[in-house]
Amino acid sequence: MKKNIIKKEELDSLNPDRKLNNITEDEYIGLYSIYRKLFTEYMIEKLNLKEYDERIKSSGLNFCANKEKDMDLYQYFSSEYLDYFYLRNNLYVERLNDEELNFLRRKLELDNYDLDDESRLMIEKTYQKVIFEDVLGNGEECTTFFGPSSGYMAKNNGVVIGVRYDEFARNGLTDDKWDELHNRQKNFLTQLIGEIKENIEKNISGPIYIFRYNEFSIRKRNKEREEEER
Repeated sequence: MKKNIIKKEELDSLNPDRKLNNITEDEYIGLYSIYRKLFTEYMIEKLNLKEYDERIKSSGLNFCANKEKDMDLYQYFSSEYLDYFYLRNNLYVERLNDEELNFLRRKLELDNYDLDDESRLMIEKTYQKVIFEDVLGNGEECTTFFGPSSGYMAKNNGVVIGVRYDEFARNGLTDDKWDELHNRQKNFLTQLIGEIKENIEKNISGPIYIFRYNEFSIRKRNKEREEEER
């Protein structure tokens, strides 16, 4: 559970304008942390992401997984389960109703972070309102950014999956050999992402997106801490 317990400064960077309503800051952090863990495990299971992660690992193309210090917060929260894929959505647990919040509270009281059948059902019923990016402030659907450019635009009610590896790892290769390997890696991912989209769209209601990120399109979690300490 260590990686899924979010720190206040990390939450501030993801959801600085969170509405606590009648929830204390400390309780919000606990509720957010357990919901993210359950949501992450639910989506990994629902979308067979471990299988696709293993496909990258066993491709023979030397995909180097990112070190934790080089990940953004989103990848870090999924790295307990996956090396390359991760859930890129923000979560707004303040949208849960009292019954749903009390369900999470009971699990916290029992120190029960397992994705059991009851938890699966709860996530399935609630995740669409929890991930919704209310960009317009009126609950309407639109497109929004999940990265620094138009290549990362998605509907604000979509499930967004990131995939990232250390694509600039040299692997002890010459420039020419590295260029060749890099192109083969990119082609492999393009084909795999196409296959994944075809397979998982039938497993989930609502839009789903898979974006390739690199070190220029993310904000490293360690970078955020360095800037806060200055």
